[in-house]
Amino acid sequence: MVEALSRVLAVLRKRPLSPEHADDDASATKKVKLEQEEAGRRVQEDVAGRDEHPADDVEDPSQGADDNKAATPPADTDTSDSVVAVAVTDDAEAAEDDALAVSMLECPVCVDTMQPPVRQCINGHCVCNSCRGRVTSCPLCRGPLSFSTHDALDHLAQTLTLPCVHRSLGCARRVKVTERESHLLECAFNCGPCPLQPCAWRGPFQAARAHCLETHPSRARVVALDSKVSFSLEVLDGDPVKSSLRFEDVGLFVGAETFVVEVHADELPGRVAVLARQLSAGRLRPPAHVCVLALRSSSRPHSVLNARVPALEQNELLVPAVDAGRCLVAAEEAVGRLVVGGGGLALECTVALPPGPAAPGWLSWLAGKVWPRPEY
Repeated sequence: MVEALSRVLAVLRKRPLSPEHADDDASATKKVKLEQEEAGRRVQEDVAGRDEHPADDVEDPSQGADDNKAATPPADTDTSDSVVAVAVTDDAEAAEDDALAVSMLECPVCVDTMQPPVRQCINGHCVCNSCRGRVTSCPLCRGPLSFSTHDALDHLAQTLTLPCVHRSLGCARRVKVTERESHLLECAFNCGPCPLQPCAWRGPFQAARAHCLETHPSRARVVALDSKVSFSLEVLDGDPVKSSLRFEDVGLFVGAETFVVEVHADELPGRVAVLARQLSAGRLRPPAHVCVLALRSSSRPHSVLNARVPALEQNELLVPAVDAGRCLVAAEEAVGRLVVGGGGLALECTVALPPGPAAPGWLSWLAGKVWPRPEY
C-alpha cells in the first residue's frame, strides 16, 4: 500500500495542474498525504510489535557461541571458595571423628575421658583406672569387675590425639589423651583472672597484659630485664606504722613474663613483708627469676632495706615463703625509722635472671693463665 501511494504521488508531481482542477488536485493531494501518513504509522506499529514479540522459531546465530562461553569458565576464575569449602568440610569431619572417639572413651562413672589402662567387666563394659577402685560392680550391667584391660580401647587411649580445649581461643595443639592434663597446665591460652585484684576481668593469660595496661595504667609497668622500677607507698598518720601503709599490688611485665609485687602488712605480727610473685600462665615450670626488692626513704635516700630473693610461684603461700626467707621481711620498727620526719616511702623492684653455675676451680685457673690480669 505504501508503494502504491508513492507511485501516485510521483505521478501527481510530474503532471501539470490546470487552473480549473487546481482546487480538486490540492484536495486530492492532501487526501493522499493523509492516507500516506496513516499507512506509515501502521507500518511503524507493525515493526514495533515484531520487536517486542520476536518469533520463537527464529534462532540467534550468536546463541551457540554464547552458550559455549558460558560453559567454559574463564582462565582467571578464583577457586579459593571451593578450597575453603573443602577445608571446612574436612574440619567438620575431623570434629565428628574426635567427638566419636571421646564418646567411646567416656567413663560411665566420672564421665571423663578414660586414660590407660582401661579396665573392663566380664561383659566388656569399661571404666577408667581411677574409678576402678571406687566401684564394686559394673555401673552398667552390675556384673563383677575384672582386672583385665580392654585392648582396643586401651590402644585408642594411648594413641588418640585430641585438640586442646582452648582451641577456640587460638591454641592449635593436638595432644594425646595421656598428656591433656599436663598440656592444660602449660597451655598459654589457659584462662585466668586479672593479675591485679580486685578486678572482675577474666580471660586468656596472653590478653592479661593488654587488659592491665588499659584498665590499670597506674598499676602496670612494662620494664626490661635488670631495670629498676620504683613505686610510692602511701603512709598515713597512724600507730603502728605498718597499719598506716597503703599499697595496691602492681604488675610488672618483663618480656613474656608477668610479676605481681605485693606488700603484706597485716598478716604478719610486728613485720612487713614485700614479695614478687611470678605468674605461671598455666605452665608447669616457668623460667626462674630473682628480684631485688628495696624499701627506701624518700627524704633520706641512703636509708634503705633491701633483699635479693627468688620470685615466688603463683600459688605459693605467704607464711611458708616468709619462713624460708623468700621475701623481703622488715620489722615494724625498721620501717618506722624510714618514715621518721614525715618522709615518704618508695618501693623499688628489679627483676633479673638467676646467676649461672660457678665455674670449676681448674677452669678459673686456666682462664687466669690464658688471659692474665693486667698489672697496674
